[in-house]
Amino acid sequence: MRDMIRALKARWQLSRRLEPREFLSMAEEIQTMARSAARACPPHTELQSAIQRIHDDAEALARRAVAPDFRRLPLQERMILRQGLVQSRRQLLQSMQCVPSPTRLLQ
Repeated sequence: MRDMIRALKARWQLSRRLEPREFLSMAEEIQTMARSAARACPPHTELQSAIQRIHDDAEALARRAVAPDFRRLPLQERMILRQGLVQSRRQLLQSMQCVPSPTRLLQ
């Protein structure tokens, strides 16, 4: 009985993480992070183009998440999309840490 309840609880939590509004929230967060990273990053660099690609992908996913047919995507595909968002977030955090500081003086 306990195992069945745990399995149902795990399934319920997974389905909540894969809801369209969760994707929309994560995509909006990534877009905001990408805009901040783009401002901090030197222009016309490879890093700048990678940040722009991440922003564009998050924007496309946000549009897709609000579409009515998003709920009909298979669970496995939504899991892959979520993993992609998590990976994009991680890449943005790394890129923001690699950006040189605008001044040589410590504040």
